[in-house]
Amino acid sequence: MRRSALSLGLVLAGCGRLGFDTTTQAATDAAPPDVATCTAMYSAFPEGCFRLSVVGATAAAAEAACELDGGHLAVITSIAENATLTTFQGVNTTWIGVADVGAGFVSVTTGAPPSFTRWAPGDPNGEGACVRLLGGGNGTWDDEPCSRVQRYLCEIDGDAAVVAVP
Repeated sequence: MRRSALSLGLVLAGCGRLGFDTTTQAATDAAPPDVATCTAMYSAFPEGCFRLSVVGATAAAAEAACELDGGHLAVITSIAENATLTTFQGVNTTWIGVADVGAGFVSVTTGAPPSFTRWAPGDPNGEGACVRLLGGGNGTWDDEPCSRVQRYLCEIDGDAAVVAVP
């Protein structure tokens, strides 16, 4: 049974996920889903099943909406996936599944530092604890206050969020 960070009531309040062994991350990463199994609201790509929201939300509300679908905010793990999602989102700037929970930026699905990043020059710059993928073909990442309302990218890949988005 999948459990989400919200359903577990996981609140990190400025600390990292305790007891996470980052040396096992590669061994526990899930394989990409069979794209033929993407639900009707999701688009199939070689990297997995993704949905671009129609409306904007704060980062926490965006994560909650993704969890309702059985997914999470998209966690980008490669330059190819970053390029795919940059093209998919078009001119939109979107929330993705990376957040600073007080001990640095971590993936919402592992609680560990992301295996891939593509920060814009000068970022992260401390403007906020949540991360967005810049639109308009830019493809770079920016830290932003989590209270900002904007569109978001959801991903379904068999993983569940383990970190509460601030």
